[in-house]
Amino acid sequence: MLKQHFNLSYSGATAAYCPSIVDTGSPTVLGFNQVKNSQEEAQKSDYAFILIGTNDFMRCVPLGTIEDDPQVFEDATTFTGSLNYMYKTLLSYNPKIRIVAILIPFATWGQDTNAAYAPGYGTSRDEYNAKILEIVQKFISIPTMDLWDATNWQQYIYDGIHPIKLGHETLAKRILNEI
Repeated sequence: MLKQHFNLSYSGATAAYCPSIVDTGSPTVLGFNQVKNSQEEAQKSDYAFILIGTNDFMRCVPLGTIEDDPQVFEDATTFTGSLNYMYKTLLSYNPKIRIVAILIPFATWGQDTNAAYAPGYGTSRDEYNAKILEIVQKFISIPTMDLWDATNWQQYIYDGIHPIKLGHETLAKRILNEI
């Protein structure tokens, strides 16, 4: 049974340092910043759940490689590098914490047509999810699979991306089955 939980999520957050967001005066919407500032919560936690990537994909954050290893947040400019940073930071706060990676769920917009495609940028949700799975393997964390897909999304998300109550319940059940 869940005794205590901390929600550090922030709508619009990206994993990577995205200057277009920082320039708007909102550095808190950076996922790695949320992790960096979570030492007290991480030290009290048995699990950390990371669900991030939709906004990185939509904002054309470069995928990067498993070797990307930023030491400061300004260098966390790739999706994979930022995930590396988040995992290392959480584990430095609590070496026993179990990290559960949640793949980027299906949404009704921007799935495989990233209009601003450039070399190094992912063109589909699947490419970003593949990077999440690389990090899961590197850190021996707990992966979860897709929560919903193109055939059943209407029962879980109301606006094409954000879950309704049943979507949150499904997410919780899938996670509990994995851990």
